[in-house]
Amino acid sequence: MTAVFADSVVDVARESGAAAALARLRADSVWDGVPFGPSGYAVVADSDTDRPVDAESIGESVLLARGRPTGPLPDGWTLGVLRLRLGLSERLLAACVEHLGGRGPAESPLLQRQLVQDTVADVLIGQLEIRAVLSGARHLAPPMVAWLHDSLSEVDIRALRLLGASGFTGAGRQVTISEALAAAYRPEVG
Repeated sequence: MTAVFADSVVDVARESGAAAALARLRADSVWDGVPFGPSGYAVVADSDTDRPVDAESIGESVLLARGRPTGPLPDGWTLGVLRLRLGLSERLLAACVEHLGGRGPAESPLLQRQLVQDTVADVLIGQLEIRAVLSGARHLAPPMVAWLHDSLSEVDIRALRLLGASGFTGAGRQVTISEALAAAYRPEVG
């Protein structure tokens, strides 16, 4: 998997969502069949022709399947999953900004409040840090991959709080899918 492809996974996830990005990742990977992570789970697009028949929907045309770990995953797949999660995180932040820009008193949307702006800035900084680590990477050690998964989860939780109760529907579903990707493909480190 080339760096150009990997960056496009970020773009597809941000622009079109998880199912399209998963389909792109699978189509361009060298992996035959569905890759199951070390936890024995796989996350696949509903449109994937290799999807297991007993997979369950986790929303937005994405399925979670249980199986046998497929062994060490190629670096391209591991980095592609991280980049896909980054794109979903960026999609979530865009939804938060749109949501907050239209909420609150007519003369002062919530997005103009300092504490809200601080949280948006923290989320953006976290995303930029992750993007900097992933930029041009071809291989990362398992502890770094685990740290990146954990960092993305923390960033997404901060962003999700900006949505309040509406985070349980709509844009908040991106976090469910992203967390499923982390649970499936985060390496076990001691």
